[in-house]
Amino acid sequence: MVYLILTLIAFVLFVVYNSVAIGIFGIPESLSNTYYLYEQKKKGLGNLFTFFMWAEALLLLPGWIEVSHAIGSWMQYFAFLGFIASAGIAFVGTAPKFHEDMEGKVHVIAAMVCSITAILWDFIVCWQIWYVTVIGCLFPVIVATCTKSWKSSKTYWLEMMAFDGSFAAIITEQILHLI
Repeated sequence: MVYLILTLIAFVLFVVYNSVAIGIFGIPESLSNTYYLYEQKKKGLGNLFTFFMWAEALLLLPGWIEVSHAIGSWMQYFAFLGFIASAGIAFVGTAPKFHEDMEGKVHVIAAMVCSITAILWDFIVCWQIWYVTVIGCLFPVIVATCTKSWKSSKTYWLEMMAFDGSFAAIITEQILHLI
């Protein structure tokens, strides 16, 4: 139950961070771009992005691990994918300046590793509810289509698909295993 609460806090934080950023700046090119937007337009508040990403990593990790163990003893071996995804989120936050040479490479590699391992975890560990991940991924597509922002913010919407798919899978599995 505690891990579900942590995951729900992560989800609420995710929604609030994105809502505030969109409210202030409009739909960004990418979630990571909010670092630069806060840094330049709000004079030095770029660290909000770093703290947000660290909070997401720390709050999601227990959920990834718990679900991996709860589904079955053979699935516990896939908990490492959740750990890698969580570490990727933390690295993205730690290296927010993706326009710089070295930090940008760390940022981009961490983001790719995070996205790939999170989606792999969703489909391997939560294979019985694969459709929940798909539905979670479709929600941002619908919003992007309705707001006509897909072309200008492709990276942002792809990030939203990865996060939403993972949130949908983790929360659904936690609820199923608590009942």
